[in-house]
Amino acid sequence: AMVTAIAKRLANAKPSLSQITLSPVPRADGSAALIARAFTLGGWTAFTAQVSTSWTADVSGLNFADYWAARPGQLRNTYARKKNKAAFDVKLYDTFNEEAWADYEAVYADSWKPDEGAPAFVRETALYESEQGALRLGICRIDGVAVAAQFWTVENGVAYIHKLAHRESAKPLSPGTILSHAMFERVIDVDHVHTINFGTGNDAYKADWMDKAYPLDQITLYNNRTLSGVIGGLKHRAKSWAKSWAKRLKSGNNSDD
Repeated sequence: AMVTAIAKRLANAKPSLSQITLSPVPRADGSAALIARAFTLGGWTAFTAQVSTSWTADVSGLNFADYWAARPGQLRNTYARKKNKAAFDVKLYDTFNEEAWADYEAVYADSWKPDEGAPAFVRETALYESEQGALRLGICRIDGVAVAAQFWTVENGVAYIHKLAHRESAKPLSPGTILSHAMFERVIDVDHVHTINFGTGNDAYKADWMDKAYPLDQITLYNNRTLSGVIGGLKHRAKSWAKSWAKRLKSGNNSDD
């Protein structure tokens, strides 16, 4: 009822809104369906499509040894082969440390990741989480040079993996795997979390560390009280039909073969 009321007010807002896009929205807990249904009742046309995935691991009642034994053999073998390939120096920080944060930023800047859009915001978040006792910052160094970094938080029994990166030059040594091993061990055996959340993104490597994948949707909403909204909804529906027919035709051709 509350979301429907919001939808109705937005539909009649001045200046008018013709389209709203919400992303990512969890599907498994019913959020996506609820929002789409409420906005439909509020005078909007809603289209929902999966755009990403959220990975989690249920580690309640497990120690790290149990968790690690259940990981894919390839991951465990990689760790076993690489852990002695270099003099890895892994340090985990529960409180904000200027030197460690500088290392984190340096690694991130020299990684495969795109430029950080709001580095000041990420830093302030780390400072705040440190004050709350929730910060878990991991740095992996070789000969004093940081080669991998991870920014986690732990709250209410859940460990959240926010940011992780490694230097491209160090990739053959798998420092990310070395650091992840230490981070997972810490939150499972010391913090005793029941869940680890790897955030959004369907990166292949996440499947090695996580157990469950949940779809995340994008909801595109068109305001039926505006001409541009009605036209936008019709165009979206036409594109959806065209894609659906193309898939059916392709599937039919493949089955004939």
